[in-house]
Amino acid sequence: MDPLAAALDVADRLGLDASGTVVLRETRSLVVHLAPSPVVARIWPAGQREASTVRREVEVTAYLAEAGAAVAAPYDDPGPFESDGHELTLWRYVDHDPDRPVDGAAAGHALRDVHDVLTDRDLPDLPHFVRLDEVRRIVPTLDVTGAEAADLAEMLARAEERVEVLDVPLQPVHGDSWLGNVLRTPEGPLWSDFELLCRAPRELDVACNENAARHRGRRPEDDAFRTAYGPVDEALLAEVSTLGLVPLTAWTFQLAALQPRATELARTRLAWALEGLRTRP
Repeated sequence: MDPLAAALDVADRLGLDASGTVVLRETRSLVVHLAPSPVVARIWPAGQREASTVRREVEVTAYLAEAGAAVAAPYDDPGPFESDGHELTLWRYVDHDPDRPVDGAAAGHALRDVHDVLTDRDLPDLPHFVRLDEVRRIVPTLDVTGAEAADLAEMLARAEERVEVLDVPLQPVHGDSWLGNVLRTPEGPLWSDFELLCRAPRELDVACNENAARHRGRRPEDDAFRTAYGPVDEALLAEVSTLGLVPLTAWTFQLAALQPRATELARTRLAWALEGLRTRP
């Protein structure tokens, strides 16, 4: 059974009319609108995501939505569900148009609200944002050149030293909050894709979009987002911007094994990570 058929199977089980289903996006997972029902399904191969990560994403976004935060909310019966080798979650449909201009200022205000709501949320099992254990597992498995292997080993060693002395308050944060993870609706931006929830300084989420802007070129909405979010510790922002690249670099090299076009991005992120780790105290 293909992922689309899996989504239709779950829709049928739940009594949802999915006769006009439309594919919205296909990357590592397939995202479809189960039209005409106001439900979106996100489908991926079974075992690709840890069950605890999936449940946590659903639970936290439901909590945020109930608190009034501007997030994409789970459906009433969100899952996760299983269907013939696939897993999926269900979300409320919103009128997202990727060609609609993103309101960077509203996205910045909304992210600050997300952080405020999550400040006192008890999520003891969230990973630390540098995810050293995961990076340690990934790096030896990567098919890279000898020079890249040496650079990756240096990145990991330097990151371990930095994390050991990093003494700052941590709280639950989005973990992947660049403007590409904002749904652009007529009512304003909604934050989505909380898969990388983690414990970090709030500055990490600001750094996510700063790193994205550095790669693709800075745009007016990036400045609006940065200003609207409000004051941050600039020195800490620089530090977590570098440390946040450590797991991202490992994941991008993993992706490059499946999608060779990602190789250049992986190398760029590795160079940026090392630049920051070598120069920041």
